[in-house]
Amino acid sequence: MSVYKKLTTQDINISPFYVNKQYNFTSASAAASSVGFFSSSWTSESIYSYSSGAEGGSSSLDTLNTIKYNQLDHLFYKNFKRDVATKMGSIKNYRLHRRDIYKELYTVSIPSGLTGNQIKPNTFYLSSSTHEIIDDGFSHLILSGSDLDVSYSMDVRSNIFSLGPQLGFRKYDLSIINDSHEAGLYYRRGKKLMPDQIPNKYNTPDFGDQYDDSHYFNLIKYKNVNFSECTLNGGKFSSIDFGNLSSTVSSVQMYHNERFDFNPEDDFTISFWVKVKTLGITGTQNLIQKSKLETIIPTPNEKRDGVIKTNVTGALQFQDISAGPIYPFKIYISESLDSAGGGGQGACLFFERSDGTNTPQVFRYLDSTPSSTGSMQHITCRKSASIMTLYINGVQHATTTDNTVIKTQNNANIYVGGSSTTGDPVDSTAFTGSISQINIYNKSLTATQILNHYSSSNSSPYIGNIFYSNGLAVVTHPNYKSLDTINTLKFQNTYQIFENEYLCTIDEHEFGSTLNTSARRLKSSDSQYLANFTTGSKFQPYVTTIGLYNEDQELLVVGKLGQPIRMSGNTDTTFAIRWDT
Repeated sequence: MSVYKKLTTQDINISPFYVNKQYNFTSASAAASSVGFFSSSWTSESIYSYSSGAEGGSSSLDTLNTIKYNQLDHLFYKNFKRDVATKMGSIKNYRLHRRDIYKELYTVSIPSGLTGNQIKPNTFYLSSSTHEIIDDGFSHLILSGSDLDVSYSMDVRSNIFSLGPQLGFRKYDLSIINDSHEAGLYYRRGKKLMPDQIPNKYNTPDFGDQYDDSHYFNLIKYKNVNFSECTLNGGKFSSIDFGNLSSTVSSVQMYHNERFDFNPEDDFTISFWVKVKTLGITGTQNLIQKSKLETIIPTPNEKRDGVIKTNVTGALQFQDISAGPIYPFKIYISESLDSAGGGGQGACLFFERSDGTNTPQVFRYLDSTPSSTGSMQHITCRKSASIMTLYINGVQHATTTDNTVIKTQNNANIYVGGSSTTGDPVDSTAFTGSISQINIYNKSLTATQILNHYSSSNSSPYIGNIFYSNGLAVVTHPNYKSLDTINTLKFQNTYQIFENEYLCTIDEHEFGSTLNTSARRLKSSDSQYLANFTTGSKFQPYVTTIGLYNEDQELLVVGKLGQPIRMSGNTDTTFAIRWDT
């Protein structure tokens, strides 16, 4: 029997759904399927104009991989926290999402023919001779077996200050002005300065154009510092170098913010890596403190000639004054003191706070730790309940009781490096050394978290990002950027399928004729006459095949029924026709 029915939009229903296919590759089969594995690195020099590599570190510049680095940076990483509306990739929660880029990258590029619409979250697996890497379902790459909630502090809102500096590698070479443009044929990532223009220290012009790496965009000011590469647990990170100049000292400054006013009832943790240039120091060298000086704008001063008007030089200008004897934290290095356990033991690391009357402190001699001067050491200062604890390289070394009873908050600025007074005048106790990966938390980290933050070098469990829709997995963490031998690559792709459902209702009188030759008077498909028995009241044809045609009578879809369907002579019959596209 043939049934002809024009279907309307009310007869049609389209339902999307997803299907997945599992892929398992070795390095050889992955390459045969056009899966790419490549390393790339940043350079401060023009990828066209200069013959040497980044900072002159190689004899020739690999322009292709440098272009790949710039492309990944531009599409996914550059100004990520601020330009969230323009970023590509899957992001389920911006607050939980993190994208950190360093000087070198390792990338797995999967062609779209394999990924389909996207790589299915929580299915990516990459193993090398030393590491097993998976994705966490939120566009991050992590080490297989990582227990994120227990082993790390994951809430970015508790990490109120963070300064790697993550992009410090872009300031290694002070003879290059980064991100400048020059008219002409080529675009230059960095423009070379003339020899007489090269500064010997890096300075921020003023507060307002430099941010830390945290969720809070804290404004900071660099004063007379340099940037260099340091090794932390085998990975290359950026560090800030502090040292004496003829007229001033080096420091990183941040204006007062009440987020850092930790009172006796508040818990907090401060961690950082430090390298002391020499352990045989004299006096006191500041590492990190919210103490000593605060910045104010005084009212016009009374003079013999009267009040200074606001349009006179010196009126309503910033001025640093003493913040008083109360402070929430001060971390510094001091020479051997009798009160600290006797002289002759070298530099001593102090962590202290004060309410003006009580000044609890916990300390540890640096040269009695496994590593001493010349190498970076991880320091964690934790205040939990009434206990102050000092950790070095993830291991607890000293504790004391916090006996502050009244407020310890003040209006002081935060100073990293600098001198014991954190002012500009040079003295013999200005800090000389390097600091990296500074983090301040408004909670106490557990011993497990402190150990893992030390082991990861940058206090993060994330070793890169995966961009599911783009088929890119990018390992950015310096400790894991070199995957020497790829053993296995696994993932599931995702394809979107549409289930089309057409409802074809046939009234009891709506059928024309059958194409079955056995119902013809002459047993031939060319015969136009039906046999006599088809005109009887008991004749009820069966449906065996259903086809969908367009308006031009072109067959679009045809389906054979599993068994013939007998038409009812008393009721309507509805066929539900489904197929996937």
